[in-house]
Amino acid sequence: DVGFAYGLIASMGFGLGFLVLKFLEFYDKWTLGFSLDSNLFYTYYWLLTGFHYLHVAVGMIILLYIYLRRKYMDLFDIE
Repeated sequence: DVGFAYGLIASMGFGLGFLVLKFLEFYDKWTLGFSLDSNLFYTYYWLLTGFHYLHVAVGMIILLYIYLRRKYMDLFDIE
């Protein structure tokens, strides 16, 4: 289904955009000297955004797998 493929591509594109922007933000903060032990705010900032970054990266791997295997999947409408 073409719409399914376009949806997966769009989702991966938005995910990639998030990862690139967040990487640039992480790099900027790191070079300014903010780390896990800077203060309580940055401890939570690094942990929460880092876990979200990881979550998006794993999600993109799963979406890429689904995109590459879509021809062999049995997709049906459950409604």
